[in-house]
Amino acid sequence: MANDPESFSPFSWRHWLRSIFQLSASPWRWMVGLEVGIASLLLLSLFTLSGYQPLGLIATLGSFTGLYGGALRRIDRMRLLPLVGLGFIVASAVGVLCAGSIWATVACLIVMTALACAVALGWGLGPPGAMQFVLVAGISGHMVAALRSEGGPPVFWIPLLVAAGALCSYLVAMAPLLLPAVRAKGVSGNTLRQLFPQWRFSPETRIIFRRVMVSVTLASAISLPLGIDRIYWVVVVAGVVLQVSHAARVSIVRAANRVLGTALGFLVFGLILWLQPGAMWLVLVVALLQAAVEVVVARNYALGLIFITPVALTIVSAAHQVEPALIMRDRFLDTLLGAVIAIAVLLADKWLESRRR
Repeated sequence: MANDPESFSPFSWRHWLRSIFQLSASPWRWMVGLEVGIASLLLLSLFTLSGYQPLGLIATLGSFTGLYGGALRRIDRMRLLPLVGLGFIVASAVGVLCAGSIWATVACLIVMTALACAVALGWGLGPPGAMQFVLVAGISGHMVAALRSEGGPPVFWIPLLVAAGALCSYLVAMAPLLLPAVRAKGVSGNTLRQLFPQWRFSPETRIIFRRVMVSVTLASAISLPLGIDRIYWVVVVAGVVLQVSHAARVSIVRAANRVLGTALGFLVFGLILWLQPGAMWLVLVVALLQAAVEVVVARNYALGLIFITPVALTIVSAAHQVEPALIMRDRFLDTLLGAVIAIAVLLADKWLESRRR
C-alpha cells in the first residue's frame, strides 16, 4: 500500500529532508501551549520574586503534567492529570534516591523506562509519551550533586518542587472549569476506566516496548564511562526516538530530526546567553519557549526541539554552575550517541525479524 510506513526505504533522503521542514496534519496545540506557558510563568515568577529562581526552574519539571491528555475534554483531564502529576513526583523521588551511585542511577533509568512504557503504551496515554518521566527522574538525580556541592536546600526538596509544579500546572489546566459556560459542556465526564478501559499490548506495541528497552539498556551500558551526570540524556534520546512507532522510517526520521532540532536549539540557547536577560525577562523567555514547544511539536518534531532544548539547558545550567559551552558540547554529543544507539537497535531488530521470517 502506498500509505504503508514501511512501503519504501527508510533511507530515502528525499523523504527525510522533506520531513524536516514539512508540517504534519496534526492540529496546532494552542490551548495546551497556552496552559503550559501560563503555568510556567506563574510558577517561575513566584520563585523569582522570592529570590529563588533556580528552585523555580526545577519546579517547572512538574509543569510537564499539563502536556498530557490534550485531546481529551477538560472534565476528563481533571481525572487524568493528578495521576500524571503523581507519576512525575514518584519519578523525581526515585531519581533523587538513586543519585548516590552510578549503578543505582542506571538501574533507576532502566526500571523507570519499563514502568513508564508499560503504562503509557499499554493504556495509550498519548504524547509526549513515557520518556518524559525518565527525563524527570534523570534531571532530578542530576540536581542532587548540584544542591549538595553549592550548599543548597536538602535534596528532598526536589520532588517537593516537582509536586509544586505539577499542582500549578493542574490548577491552570482546570481553571476554565470555573466558568459556567465551560463547565456546562462537560457536566458528565468519563471515568478513568471508561477513558482507559483495558491495559493491552498490541503486536506493534510489543515491538516498540522491546526496542525501547533494549535501546535504553544498551545506552546505559555504553554511556557509563561518560559519568553519572550524562547517562540520563543519552538514555532519554535513545528511548524517545523509538517510542512513537514501530515503523523503521518513522524512527529514523525522528532520530535525524532529534539531532538537527537539538543543534538548532543550541543556537537559541546561545542567543539567550548572549542577551543575558534579567531575572524576570528570563521567566518570560522560559514561559514563551515552553508554550511554543507544545504549539508546534505535534506539527514538526524538529521544530519543537528548537524550543525545548534551550529550556532543558537553562534548567540544568541554572541549578549547576557549569561552563555553558561545555554543557552544549556534551549534550550534543550525548544526543548524537543516543540517536545512533537507537538506530542501531532498530536495524538489528529489523534484521533479526527478517531472519525469523
